[in-house]
Amino acid sequence: MQIKLEKHRPWKKWASVGFFTVLLSYAVFSLSNNSTKSISHSNLSFQTVETGAINIYTDAYGEFASAKVRLLTAPAQGKVSEILLRPGATVTQDTTVLRLTNPMLEQEVNQAQGTLAQLNAQREAFKYEQQNERLTYQGRIADIAAEIEKAKLELSVNESL
Repeated sequence: MQIKLEKHRPWKKWASVGFFTVLLSYAVFSLSNNSTKSISHSNLSFQTVETGAINIYTDAYGEFASAKVRLLTAPAQGKVSEILLRPGATVTQDTTVLRLTNPMLEQEVNQAQGTLAQLNAQREAFKYEQQNERLTYQGRIADIAAEIEKAKLELSVNESL
């Protein structure tokens, strides 16, 4: 019986040692790289965190966003701004379950209201312009009537002479 002895291959050992060395040098290079951003301590501002009721009025810029606002999965753009009743609550036909908001629709409504106010102002201006024209026309008629009366008086004076 012949026993085959496998020759020991030292290249696998050297390949794993080389791979580990390359990996270790890459990690050292990544940590020593100056791509890490830093901020000086003087540019930071710190606030103390307190628990309790929150004051909804603040001097900060921006706006608060509710944690309960959810996007509405419908073809219309909108958000659920307030959930009035939870699942399992008794509802009737007139019960409001959710309040929905649509910022784009609100903007369109505001634009339409502005256009309506502008058109109403134009209508009122046109109405006063027409009233002014009517009064001007009536004034011209009164002037013509006065001229006729004046001419009649002159005619009567001239006839008597």
